[in-house]
Amino acid sequence: MLRRQHHTPFIAFTLACLLSCGPVASLPQDTSSTKEDTTVSPSDTPLNDTFTVLDIPVEDLQTSLLDVKLPPQPIAGVCVYDEDCIDGWCNVHYSGGYCSALCEADADCPDGSKCFDDAPAGKKMCWKPCNTQWDCRGDQFCAENVWICIPDCQFDTCSTGYECDGLSGQCIPIGSVECEPEDEVCDGTDNDCDNIVDEGCGNAIPETDGILVTDLGLVSAGGGGLSKTLSVNISTAAKSFLIIATSADGSADLLSLWSLKSPSNSELVIGSDPYGSPIRVSPNLGVIAALIPNTPAIQVEGGLYKFSIYKDGAVGDVWVSVVQVIRPQVSTSKMDVNFWFVGLGTLFASKAKNNNKFQSLVSYFSDLLAEHGIALNSVEYHDVDPAVAQKYAIVDTGAGGGLDEHAELLTLSKTLPATNRGVNFFFVKGFTGWGLLGKAGGIPGPPQHGTTSSGVVVSLSDYFDEGFDLAVSLTAHAMAHELGHQLGLFHTSEQNGEMFDPIADTPKCANDFNNDGLVDFQECIGKGNTNLMFWLAHIDNVLSAGQKHVIHRNPSLHD
Repeated sequence: MLRRQHHTPFIAFTLACLLSCGPVASLPQDTSSTKEDTTVSPSDTPLNDTFTVLDIPVEDLQTSLLDVKLPPQPIAGVCVYDEDCIDGWCNVHYSGGYCSALCEADADCPDGSKCFDDAPAGKKMCWKPCNTQWDCRGDQFCAENVWICIPDCQFDTCSTGYECDGLSGQCIPIGSVECEPEDEVCDGTDNDCDNIVDEGCGNAIPETDGILVTDLGLVSAGGGGLSKTLSVNISTAAKSFLIIATSADGSADLLSLWSLKSPSNSELVIGSDPYGSPIRVSPNLGVIAALIPNTPAIQVEGGLYKFSIYKDGAVGDVWVSVVQVIRPQVSTSKMDVNFWFVGLGTLFASKAKNNNKFQSLVSYFSDLLAEHGIALNSVEYHDVDPAVAQKYAIVDTGAGGGLDEHAELLTLSKTLPATNRGVNFFFVKGFTGWGLLGKAGGIPGPPQHGTTSSGVVVSLSDYFDEGFDLAVSLTAHAMAHELGHQLGLFHTSEQNGEMFDPIADTPKCANDFNNDGLVDFQECIGKGNTNLMFWLAHIDNVLSAGQKHVIHRNPSLHD
């Protein structure tokens, strides 16, 4: 998200100079939509160490990433480290971990849990008691006769001569369950006997010359547990891949990638520390997308990757797919866009195509992208249905959690065909209460239409309220900033100066000299305040080589 900063005397002076001291080239005024378009390139506006501001209370800027840290877990809870467990031991022999304690008898176990042997650990440990399956995590089963919650088997955990039965979660003799392959239909069962449920029925995008798509179908997750361990073979030609999981029923439960292991067995994602993992993951409501790599420090390996999905709340299904980028080169790219107009009065799709001011904005935005090797390709113009447009003209980003109007608005892209590859930009009058200039669907968002993360929303408040010059440049930079998030870039420094992006060559800023809990533009001079992904609004267009390395590997870009 991109925000403005409240006024200080220095900032007010900088803005005044920005408007009158001459660094901004003069843009033509929008006197006629039929005049020949006159546009300005970012190279015409060398606006170093300057930014625009808005008088809003400082507390309106106090936002943070989702708090996804789980509290210490009881017996049978998910874990990665011993400290994740109330009783101090995480048995990591099982997928997703199993919080427990060592024991010799039931009396040694807390909360009525039972003491039984654990073969993988070679010790006795405490197991959660159960009467039915619903007493256990979603990735465990209630074992009859002993009545304890036992982790489901995984595709690679059964002994020789046995295979994992996905329905029961137990290892069974190979061939003991007969399956007559039939054509897959969308009925929640594995009709074609390939251990994938309902592939082809979800929202996996179609393949093109530059991408390979693996549709893993409908996967169960939640109930305090994880999905089964999933696997995907990554081509040796792949420059990157994107794992996507979306809630099948549209629920707003928190989703995250819990684990990801490379073919060389490197732990790339650590479920209990998504922001600190080698591949940083941004958990999200209803949709999760993870780009590998999102830092040049990680190289894609050809071979089998294994991963699992965490879903908060009750057991439910998610659609899972993996998109591999196999373009021969990823240093320059093209990008398609869809511009959506949301209750903007006289500015609508058919007018915007020929409107001098809006086309100046498009040209400026195109020039910003060109500086980073991205050519704006196909551009489509769409109006949001007038029956709902006024509801979303001023977007309420919500304060109580759950899906907000921003997320609802992005789902309206569902009317686009799957063959449309464009990134969605929804233009609105503004946001309520935050001082926001824009908000992306995710970091990254999925290259799919119709999800709660399918694109970015951009405020046109400056476009309508500021002078022509500043209106175009500010809005274009807001678009470029939010696009950076949608393609996989984090803020170089988060607003509190305590978290930074995972890319080594971007400047970091922790200079909170005035102890107000924020690292502002002045405090970060020379520390990344001119980077496009700095958290406050400005009109510089700097990206590091590492940031370009990431965005050109997003499957939304193409040759």
